[in-house]
Amino acid sequence: MSLQGLDDLCDMGEDFCAQKINLATSFFMERLEIDEETAANLDILETSVTEEYLQKIMGYSMESFNMLEEIGYPINKKLGMKLLFHLFKIRGLENLWNIYKEEEENEKNNFGIYAFYD
Repeated sequence: MSLQGLDDLCDMGEDFCAQKINLATSFFMERLEIDEETAANLDILETSVTEEYLQKIMGYSMESFNMLEEIGYPINKKLGMKLLFHLFKIRGLENLWNIYKEEEENEKNNFGIYAFYD
Protein backbone atom coordinates (compact mmCIF):
# COMPACT_ATOMS: atom_id res chain seq x y z
CA MET A 1 0.00 0.00 0.00
CA SER A 2 2.80 2.41 0.89
CA LEU A 3 4.60 1.78 -2.39
CA GLN A 4 1.33 2.42 -4.21
CA GLY A 5 1.05 5.69 -2.28
CA LEU A 6 4.46 6.75 -3.51
CA ASP A 7 3.62 5.72 -7.07
CA ASP A 8 0.37 7.69 -6.85
CA LEU A 9 2.34 10.80 -5.93
CA CYS A 10 3.89 10.63 -9.39
CA ASP A 11 0.69 9.80 -11.24
CA MET A 12 -1.82 12.32 -9.92
CA GLY A 13 -2.43 14.11 -13.21
CA GLU A 14 -2.38 10.92 -15.27
CA ASP A 15 -4.79 9.17 -12.90
CA PHE A 16 -7.13 12.18 -12.94
CA CYS A 17 -7.30 12.09 -16.74
CA ALA A 18 -7.93 8.32 -16.69
CA GLN A 19 -10.53 8.76 -13.88
CA LYS A 20 -8.60 6.42 -11.56
CA ILE A 21 -8.56 6.60 -7.78
CA ASN A 22 -5.34 8.11 -6.45
CA LEU A 23 -4.24 8.10 -2.80
CA ALA A 24 -2.10 11.22 -3.12
CA THR A 25 -4.83 13.22 -4.84
CA SER A 26 -7.29 12.24 -2.09
CA PHE A 27 -4.82 13.25 0.61
CA PHE A 28 -4.16 16.68 -0.93
CA MET A 29 -7.88 17.27 -1.51
CA GLU A 30 -8.62 16.63 2.14
CA ARG A 31 -5.65 18.47 3.67
CA LEU A 32 -5.79 21.51 1.38
CA GLU A 33 -9.59 21.54 0.97
CA ILE A 34 -9.36 21.69 -2.81
CA ASP A 35 -11.14 19.90 -5.64
CA GLU A 36 -9.81 16.83 -7.43
CA GLU A 37 -8.60 18.63 -10.56
CA THR A 38 -6.67 21.22 -8.54
CA ALA A 39 -5.10 18.47 -6.43
CA ALA A 40 -4.16 16.43 -9.50
CA ASN A 41 -2.32 19.41 -10.98
CA LEU A 42 -0.33 20.45 -7.91
CA ASP A 43 3.42 20.90 -8.09
CA ILE A 44 4.29 18.41 -5.35
CA LEU A 45 7.68 20.02 -4.75
CA GLU A 46 5.99 23.34 -4.01
CA THR A 47 3.10 22.04 -1.91
CA SER A 48 3.20 22.59 1.83
CA VAL A 49 1.75 19.22 2.85
CA THR A 50 3.88 17.06 0.58
CA GLU A 51 6.27 16.40 3.48
CA GLU A 52 3.36 15.24 5.63
CA TYR A 53 2.16 12.87 2.90
CA LEU A 54 5.68 11.57 2.43
CA GLN A 55 6.13 10.98 6.17
CA LYS A 56 2.91 8.97 6.30
CA ILE A 57 3.83 6.86 3.28
CA MET A 58 7.35 6.24 4.55
CA GLY A 59 6.01 5.36 7.99
CA TYR A 60 3.74 2.76 6.42
CA SER A 61 6.70 1.44 4.44
CA MET A 62 8.86 1.02 7.54
CA GLU A 63 6.02 -0.72 9.39
CA SER A 64 5.58 -3.05 6.43
CA PHE A 65 9.28 -3.89 6.25
CA ASN A 66 9.28 -4.62 9.98
CA MET A 67 6.28 -6.95 9.62
CA LEU A 68 7.92 -8.77 6.72
CA GLU A 69 11.12 -9.20 8.71
CA GLU A 70 9.17 -10.53 11.71
CA ILE A 71 7.56 -13.28 9.63
CA GLY A 72 10.90 -14.34 8.22
CA TYR A 73 10.98 -12.51 4.90
CA PRO A 74 14.60 -11.63 4.05
CA ILE A 75 14.27 -7.85 4.38
CA ASN A 76 15.03 -5.33 7.10
CA LYS A 77 14.85 -1.55 7.51
CA LYS A 78 18.26 -0.98 5.89
CA LEU A 79 17.41 -3.06 2.82
CA GLY A 80 13.93 -1.51 2.73
CA MET A 81 15.39 1.98 2.73
CA LYS A 82 17.70 1.01 -0.12
CA LEU A 83 14.72 -0.31 -2.07
CA LEU A 84 12.75 2.87 -1.42
CA PHE A 85 15.68 5.06 -2.44
CA HIS A 86 15.83 3.30 -5.80
CA LEU A 87 12.08 3.60 -6.22
CA PHE A 88 12.34 7.35 -5.59
CA LYS A 89 15.18 7.54 -8.11
CA ILE A 90 13.36 5.52 -10.79
CA ARG A 91 10.29 7.75 -10.41
CA GLY A 92 12.39 10.93 -10.61
CA LEU A 93 11.75 11.91 -6.98
CA GLU A 94 15.30 12.44 -5.74
CA ASN A 95 14.31 15.88 -4.42
CA LEU A 96 11.58 14.31 -2.31
CA TRP A 97 13.99 11.69 -0.99
CA ASN A 98 16.25 14.51 0.17
CA ILE A 99 13.29 16.19 1.89
CA TYR A 100 12.40 12.93 3.61
CA LYS A 101 15.96 12.24 4.77
CA GLU A 102 16.34 15.82 6.05
CA GLU A 103 13.07 15.55 7.98
CA GLU A 104 14.10 12.17 9.40
CA GLU A 105 17.39 13.66 10.63
CA ASN A 106 15.57 16.61 12.20
CA GLU A 107 13.24 14.25 14.05
CA LYS A 108 16.19 12.21 15.34
CA ASN A 109 17.93 15.37 16.51
CA ASN A 110 14.80 16.73 18.18
CA PHE A 111 14.18 13.40 19.91
CA GLY A 112 17.75 13.43 21.16
CA ILE A 113 17.24 16.86 22.68
CA TYR A 114 14.10 15.75 24.51
CA ALA A 115 15.49 12.39 25.55
CA PHE A 116 18.76 13.65 26.99
CA TYR A 117 18.03 17.20 28.12
CA ASP A 118 14.66 16.82 29.80
